[in-house]
Amino acid sequence: MKRFLSGISVYAALTGFPAGASAEEMTSASREAVDKGLQILARLQNLDGSWSASVGAKVGDSYSVQWSGPHVGITSVACLAFLAGGNTPGRGRYGSVVEKGLAYVLSCAGPDGWIGSPNTRMYSCSFAALFLGELYGESENPEVREKLKAVVNLLVRSQNEEGGWRYLPMDRDSDISVTVCVVQALRVARNNGLHVPAETIQRALDYIRRSHVKQMPGEPWLSGGFKYQPAHAESSHNRVTYSLTAAGLTALYGLGIYHDPILDQGLAFLERPQNRAEIAPWGRGGPRPGSTVRFDYFYGNYYAAQAMFQAGGERWERWFARTRDEIVILQRPDGAWADAVDPVYATSIACLILQIPYRYLPIFQR
Repeated sequence: MKRFLSGISVYAALTGFPAGASAEEMTSASREAVDKGLQILARLQNLDGSWSASVGAKVGDSYSVQWSGPHVGITSVACLAFLAGGNTPGRGRYGSVVEKGLAYVLSCAGPDGWIGSPNTRMYSCSFAALFLGELYGESENPEVREKLKAVVNLLVRSQNEEGGWRYLPMDRDSDISVTVCVVQALRVARNNGLHVPAETIQRALDYIRRSHVKQMPGEPWLSGGFKYQPAHAESSHNRVTYSLTAAGLTALYGLGIYHDPILDQGLAFLERPQNRAEIAPWGRGGPRPGSTVRFDYFYGNYYAAQAMFQAGGERWERWFARTRDEIVILQRPDGAWADAVDPVYATSIACLILQIPYRYLPIFQR
């Protein structure tokens, strides 16, 4: 991993075009958008290496902000955006930015493995673990290895009886949105040689499979999707959506499933116009005066990008070309993106998606 990351950084510096990137996937507009996006992210970094954000929770079809300030989860996502461009601690145009971000994330890691800052949940801990995992094979920093091993052990211990994960360690409840975050962190750690019990993987796989809906009577366009909580099928909150389906597919790929009828059904779900309309920037109704991009726009496309990339072929080509150009158009003049959640979060995810063709991050490799 270390030689690989160092090699691609050198290639990018010499040629101006990263190794593995396809001319058909990258456009001058998308490269310029990423450049502007990373520039403003670097400017928004706090002196302690963190990024501040406004975070909260989904409420119905909207988003409620509940807290603002330095946030380890958002910091980890921002750092991933820089890693996706070939920047590593001390290397690359933004090497110092990643280095400071890493120092902040490590400072939030407790002795029990939990990586958190005020008002953070399992999402943040998992994204921090994903960030450390992406660095693990490249870093000679013993603290990175120590903290990553500790958080992986925590995530393994936190799997509940259902086989999934929820907002806090040892929660009895679980949902697919949190579970996919944990699965990705464990996959990257396992790829780097850390021990993840086979039982943990199998129980997570069984959980994701139970989240799949083969047939949806009365709403056939939702057939093949994934629901929020498999144990609560009768709940009015147990929705089947584009974003959750993208998350379910990404979790399956992360668990090592590459050929399965469930994958085919889920990918078909994402391609249906009725379902694609749900993830449009302003939802099915289109933009309204003063409206902002939906809270789930970047979340849904982040996971859909990974699912479609793993599917490959024409599916990936069609999906990425359309989404890439849409995201570029949504960029603000200052270089940031904004949604109903937070501009740092939106900008980080937008840059991650647009940089998939670089193939720098293991999660963006086949």
